[in-house]
Amino acid sequence: MTKQIFHLCTVIFIMLLIASCGDDDNDVTGTYELYSYQTTNCDNDEDIRFLEVGDDGCADVNGFDVCLSGVITLNDDNTFILEASIISAIFSTETTGTGEYTSSENIITICDGLDCLVGGVEGNEITVSIPAEDGCILTVKGRK
Repeated sequence: MTKQIFHLCTVIFIMLLIASCGDDDNDVTGTYELYSYQTTNCDNDEDIRFLEVGDDGCADVNGFDVCLSGVITLNDDNTFILEASIISAIFSTETTGTGEYTSSENIITICDGLDCLVGGVEGNEITVSIPAEDGCILTVKGRK
């Protein structure tokens, strides 16, 4: 469970560092509430995890309630705001951040210098996948 929390914190940290330039071709603006994160393609199968919180914002992970609360807001001026917190019996953290994004059709690009993350916005959902430690791909999702 600690590794899952670390992965989510890594995602939040990376999102704090991201910035890009450009015009917004499609209206992806709005506030997306975080509800899911998943690790896949890990070198060690034991590191593969999936967490999707219920209506109360919490999920049972190995007998512990882990609560995820947060939003990503994509503004008209191509800036975003991230506010997130993770709370469990053994760990809690709060994170906020801002940056810039671009979008083209259903693709959203979030960059930090030359390094960019590509995600998707479809309907009322946003998905961003991020390379993480141990070969894992960490994917977070939010919905309006």
